[in-house]
Amino acid sequence: MIFKRQVNSSTFIYSTCLALVLVFFLGSCLTVKNFPPNKPFVFKSNIKIESKQPINQKDELKEKLLIQLDDSIKNRIVTKLLIRQKLDKPPVFDTSYAVRSATFMKALLKSQGYMSGTVTWDSTLIVKKKKKKQQLRVITTFTVTPGILTKIDSISYNFRDTSLQALVMRSLRRSDLKKGDAYKKEAISAELDRLIDQFKNNGYYKISREDIYAEVDTVEARLINPNIDIFERARLLAELQKRGQNPTVDIVFKQRAKENPSHLKKFYIDKVTIYPDLTIRDDTVETVSRKDTIRNVTIISKYNLFKPKFVEAHNYLKPGALYSQRNYIRTINSYNQLGAWQQTAIDIFSNDSLGKLNMDVRLYPAVRRNLNIGLEASRNESDVVATNLFGLGVTFGITDKNIAKQSVQSSLNTRFGVELGQELLQTIQTSINYTLHFPKFILPFKDSSRVKGKISTEGTNLSINASNTLRKDFYTLQNANISWSYDWTKGREITRRNKIYLFNYSPINVEYQHVIPTDSLRILIRDAPNLYYTFQDGFIVSQNFRFQVITTKGKHTTSVKTGLEESGGLLGLIKTLDVDAKLFRFVKTFLDYSHNITYKKTALAFHAYGGFGFSYGDTKDSLGNVIPEQALPVTRGFTAGGPNSMRAWRARQLGPGSSKFYEELPTPNLDRFGDIQLEGNAEYRYNLFNIGSLKIKSALFLDMGNIWLRNNQGQEGLNNGVFKLNRLYKDLAVGAGTSLRFDFDYFLIRLDWAYQIKNPLYADYHYGWFQQIKFWDGQFQLGINYPF
Repeated sequence: MIFKRQVNSSTFIYSTCLALVLVFFLGSCLTVKNFPPNKPFVFKSNIKIESKQPINQKDELKEKLLIQLDDSIKNRIVTKLLIRQKLDKPPVFDTSYAVRSATFMKALLKSQGYMSGTVTWDSTLIVKKKKKKQQLRVITTFTVTPGILTKIDSISYNFRDTSLQALVMRSLRRSDLKKGDAYKKEAISAELDRLIDQFKNNGYYKISREDIYAEVDTVEARLINPNIDIFERARLLAELQKRGQNPTVDIVFKQRAKENPSHLKKFYIDKVTIYPDLTIRDDTVETVSRKDTIRNVTIISKYNLFKPKFVEAHNYLKPGALYSQRNYIRTINSYNQLGAWQQTAIDIFSNDSLGKLNMDVRLYPAVRRNLNIGLEASRNESDVVATNLFGLGVTFGITDKNIAKQSVQSSLNTRFGVELGQELLQTIQTSINYTLHFPKFILPFKDSSRVKGKISTEGTNLSINASNTLRKDFYTLQNANISWSYDWTKGREITRRNKIYLFNYSPINVEYQHVIPTDSLRILIRDAPNLYYTFQDGFIVSQNFRFQVITTKGKHTTSVKTGLEESGGLLGLIKTLDVDAKLFRFVKTFLDYSHNITYKKTALAFHAYGGFGFSYGDTKDSLGNVIPEQALPVTRGFTAGGPNSMRAWRARQLGPGSSKFYEELPTPNLDRFGDIQLEGNAEYRYNLFNIGSLKIKSALFLDMGNIWLRNNQGQEGLNNGVFKLNRLYKDLAVGAGTSLRFDFDYFLIRLDWAYQIKNPLYADYHYGWFQQIKFWDGQFQLGINYPF
């Protein structure tokens, strides 16, 4: 949604300054209610960190230290509606609160590797008189001196059981614990968890954290030993003095002395029974309509809702196999991800003397059919089929989750989308989509990748789409499509890290686009014949591959997406199909990178995007002559501007390059499409306040990028719209702004306001920096969810 407005800037500046002054004075006022009269009460607690650490490390440590504050001394000041601060029912101050908090903080420092860290505190009493009542406010300040960070000098594993030792040595490459890392208790704990997982994945069903531990060896600990001789003590003292500037520890992972025999026994799966259609209130299956045995797995059905072979195919717990925690989790995830079941539970019954396990897999079906209504927003780059023309949309759909008793899902969705501009309705789209999703690969050959555990989930999709897009004043785009695709995921959980791989491959996508130009567009094409090549009818017969990897480590989340689409590669060799049938022949690829760092109340988000398209087929010009294709199809062209791209420009109104070609057209608001796109974005996101469960947020953002053409399409006015490295700096556009965001948890409404800091149209004047910027002459964008 896009609006522009111009008012008297001096009036606005005066009003804004006045409002800021009011906010400052109102925000500085603090109301204290229900305080204990004539008694010192907890008013505020501060933490001061004295170290030479980088600011981000200090902030991270401070967040952890704040959690260690005793509940009775924590800050209780609440900010409401941005400017109103209130402190209600503050507790009476007690020095024991501060002493406990300091003790907790020192324990945290040690757990983070600051062995010599110190925590001191003092309190200040401030007397305030309010309405004949005396307030005795206590401000407590904790001064934290972390000291030198202790690092890991060596890591070793010493298990008496040779089988456990062999498993450990085989899996060392999966450990995140490295020599030279900071000594942190959570890192040690994570390594212990990894070892337990390794053992459980190799049959040790009953082993637990009670059976293994980490021994931390320091020079100080060895000096306490009264049995060491005088020469060893002297050597240790010298080593301690040497390590004073760089303290280190040695870590050894061991077995505990007391052993439980069953914990060191390997367990094998004996019997597996699956109950595929239980209700939540069923504890036992009183009536049985069908009982089947498939590959030694018993399936007991009550209502006969699923085919037994389908149920067994998603079970990874095989009779006779060694118990594996990984297969236990895979079985639960496999059934939960199918959609036909809402809950999965597995009961395990062990026979310690025989080392056998019996498994009962209990499945609770979900509601089979439902009606859904959804709100959508446009993306930065188009999907395989849908165009990238629309801002907001409402979808209505009907879903069936269990066709053919095999969790085949069908969905029928209708969508109504609009894009609002200066003249209100700028674009209107209606579409209908029918999709069949099969929870397996349907291939002409046998596939064993899932059985071998190479992938986590898989699916085959048949999709049929039709859409009608009305771009007011310019054209109507009608699109029909049918595609067959495969998607699958691979997931790997590593200590303190989670990495997921997402794949999608469409071997066949057949699409037809029909463009109905308005009289305005026909006049523009007459004056600028190159526009004829962009708005053409034609077929797309393509295959498409997409890949995404998402990595999560602590506060950091990284996503890398890439894709490649090719149309007409083989069919285009038949000349009659290439030209006469209007077959588009092109290759299009993109790379999309994003990285988010999430803090307690703030976040940093970075995004980069690059795309390239190349048309290589033949077409006919307006006179019927056969010439090389000049542009990508309108549904595949790159665009810039709008709520999810360069937000200081209206949707599809930036570029190409620094060309003024479109600005000089009689109707300059025509959509602009390119063959190349580069874009980078950065956001600093932060919380403002809450209204009940609604979270009010804001952000400061910076956008940089543009679109370009591969050639000037026969128009001299597009010479500066062609991508050239020596003009890259001139051609780049830069926008900056702020945002108001309403977070409803399940979706977010975004109001962005941005300015054109560097406009390529003025590239010859100081490279376009700060040209014709007025205070109110910014760009408003309405978006749903985060832009990246």
